[in-house]
Amino acid sequence: MNSAITEQEFWEHLQSVSAEVDDAIAVFHTYEEILRLGSEDDAVFRAFNANAMFWNVQKVCLQTTIFVALNRLFETDANALSIHRILNETLAHPEFFSKDALRKRKIDLKIELEYLDALIDQAWAPADASGLRYLKKELKPQFHKFTEIYQPIRHSYYAHRLLQTDKPVAELFSLTNRNELGKILDFLHQLVQGIWHLYQNGMKPEFRTQDIPKNDSEATRSAREVINKVAGLQPALDE
Repeated sequence: MNSAITEQEFWEHLQSVSAEVDDAIAVFHTYEEILRLGSEDDAVFRAFNANAMFWNVQKVCLQTTIFVALNRLFETDANALSIHRILNETLAHPEFFSKDALRKRKIDLKIELEYLDALIDQAWAPADASGLRYLKKELKPQFHKFTEIYQPIRHSYYAHRLLQTDKPVAELFSLTNRNELGKILDFLHQLVQGIWHLYQNGMKPEFRTQDIPKNDSEATRSAREVINKVAGLQPALDE
């Protein structure tokens, strides 16, 4: 991969991949909310059955998008804008994360000098690429899960309909776990946001324990609101 990029190009690449991750998470949680409400609420279940084809189309579209988006984010082609490219560019250019580079960016944003000095004093900066390699180490188990379980489904079912596969499609799907998939997406969000905050604020990327709570994202709330309207339900007072 040609890593000779400008700082502006790196920033644009990071923003693009970050948006891709956010879109994938929104799709995932919309899909999850459709499944949750359909199984937990009798009125929603009846509404889904009344227009079953429409809701089945929504689920198929969302599920397909999730697999396509995951493959795009984990793409290893050197010419692809993916999480691997972002990490390679991050390691290839530790100078983008130096305190001097951070100070210059903040001066360009006309940050007050008193605040700027405190920010730079507290900022973390990698001495060289070795200080950032732990990011690739953190990604490795998530990438392994993707390549072992989810990528084969994308290749043999969503991207192509292969007559001959190493495993039957039903067996491939039996290996999936939606909670695990949510954790993979959550990790990707932590990773790109970690690099974003390192670049913008000099904060060392850290990863919290992945224990996915009931999601209350904008995508989840939006899906819930639409589905409740279709089912003739009033939103709860605390929503």
